[in-house]
Amino acid sequence: VLLLDATHPAASASGKAGGFLAATWSDGLATQELSREGFSLHQTWSKQPEFADVDYRFGIDAVSGALGAVSDYRYIGADRRACGQVHPRKLTNALVDGLVARGGEVRS
Repeated sequence: VLLLDATHPAASASGKAGGFLAATWSDGLATQELSREGFSLHQTWSKQPEFADVDYRFGIDAVSGALGAVSDYRYIGADRRACGQVHPRKLTNALVDGLVARGGEVRS
């Protein structure tokens, strides 16, 4: 697999982005199953050694970002058990590292 990127993977991921994850945000929409499967995938990855340093947090009561904190998970439209957060740049780097470890190539 060849990954092409104009600069480098996660070049604009400062770590200040929200990195919000939620299983139920698209309930009732055509993407409902995709959201639920994606959330489940993140839960699986969070338990694997390759993703130990990406700062996964699940079951969060509050999330924070550049615009301040959301202190009530209901505000963002999901059950606390179906909410999470991840560091976007660290996640991207872990995914790219996995690609390279399996023989993939990155070109900038």
